[in-house]
Amino acid sequence: VAAGQKVPVVLPGGSVAGTHAGGAKEGGVRIKKGKLRGVESFGMLCSCSELGFDDKVVPVAHKDGLWILEDGSAGVIEPSAEGTEEGIPYTGEEQPLVKPTIETTGTIEYALGINDSTEPGVNAFGTAIPTAKEPGVYYVWYRVVGDSRYDSTKVYGPMIIVIKAAEPTESEDTSASNPKYCKEWVDGQWYDENGNTGYKPQGSWRHNSKGYWYEDESGWFSLNSWMKIDHKWYFFDEYGYMCTNQYCGKWETCQDALWWVGEDGAWVDSKPAYWNLSNGRWWFGEENGWYVKDSGIMINRIWYTFDKEGYLY
Repeated sequence: VAAGQKVPVVLPGGSVAGTHAGGAKEGGVRIKKGKLRGVESFGMLCSCSELGFDDKVVPVAHKDGLWILEDGSAGVIEPSAEGTEEGIPYTGEEQPLVKPTIETTGTIEYALGINDSTEPGVNAFGTAIPTAKEPGVYYVWYRVVGDSRYDSTKVYGPMIIVIKAAEPTESEDTSASNPKYCKEWVDGQWYDENGNTGYKPQGSWRHNSKGYWYEDESGWFSLNSWMKIDHKWYFFDEYGYMCTNQYCGKWETCQDALWWVGEDGAWVDSKPAYWNLSNGRWWFGEENGWYVKDSGIMINRIWYTFDKEGYLY
């Protein structure tokens, strides 16, 4: 370190994430007042790794040695303010997946990836901050160009951002703007988004040897979609039959959430689950870390089997 440079300092009583040798230590390392080579120490000058940053998000200029803060903080890309471990809440609107915190004389470029191991191609990067609307898992990669402190050929990331799926809930607000029933069937009557009952054909459950479905007097029935019926959520497949004992939902990409329904077909209060692709192999799990392994499971009426590591056979 040279005179006039700015570096992160942890004072006695504080903690750092890792050790001088590298690697994080559970609970961190507490900094104490002491002596080093006969000289009193009143704190610790830190590198990025000692502060807990993963190598993937550390600019090349700061990977070895102390983190030199030039004109403020060199920074890293972080999830957006709402990007907690629980995920970004679903709002129904486009929202930024990351917020730029790098102070650079160059340009930050971003790209959305298909998983956490495959870097996007060079032509995929652009200066626009990635946004998303639909629930799912998003992989944001980035690079810094035009700044000598960063390796412009280096791609950093990904930041893994989760937008939580909106869980089906009942409205307890009976005001005019929030009717008691909304876009659901109750006792055979359809209530629209305003709580009105202008739709007259009555609905009822039907069944045959293949299963159950819900149909109204006009002959309409739900296809490949969720439907709220008598205060419970059900998913009906592409033929209109109710799904049971499986994960189900519309699925087109890895960002699409699937939900568990029980033996009676009703949605069970659980976390959403997703298909994931890692190193060319598929696996299936919930956002809380659970995943299927050494067993099989029904997903959208198809039985899938997974090996002991959790990969699809």
